[in-house]
Amino acid sequence: INKTTGPLSLSVPPPFPAKCVPVNLARYSGIKVAMGAFFAGFGRDMRFNFFMVRSLGMMLGAGNLFMTTISGTGMVFLAGGGTVIQKFLAQGEEYIIASDAFMAAEASVDISARKTGGCGVMCCGGEGLVNTVLKGPGMILFQSMDATKAALNYVTVTQKGDGGGGGGGGG
Repeated sequence: INKTTGPLSLSVPPPFPAKCVPVNLARYSGIKVAMGAFFAGFGRDMRFNFFMVRSLGMMLGAGNLFMTTISGTGMVFLAGGGTVIQKFLAQGEEYIIASDAFMAAEASVDISARKTGGCGVMCCGGEGLVNTVLKGPGMILFQSMDATKAALNYVTVTQKGDGGGGGGGGG
């Protein structure tokens, strides 16, 4: 509790090594946010609504059965791993991304899923079953490395061995 008479500072880091993306709710109230992307915010009338997605296509497209909308005024901060890209879609424009790349979309953006391809691509191509289809108009945010991928990248794996290695000699 702030018991001083003056303002204080507060630092809130994202939950994994990530880019901090500020979103102004005065402009993007009702923004749809991927689970795990929100990490901080401020505002007087901020509301979070967690809901079950309305269709299998949206569930597969968003990569989760549940989604969050954030409404009100103030600022929210989203965490995005790797490269974070903001794009503004025109009316009817579609953008197709990997499902784990989805971070957020303006309320006006439709989210659905589309098959990645035939059986060979789905099973052996490493592309998964579906991609996320984002259809404008509106702002979208996506990332190259979600929290799960980031965590796996930062895990140190130690191998058991004979303990050899060491120096390689000089010369």
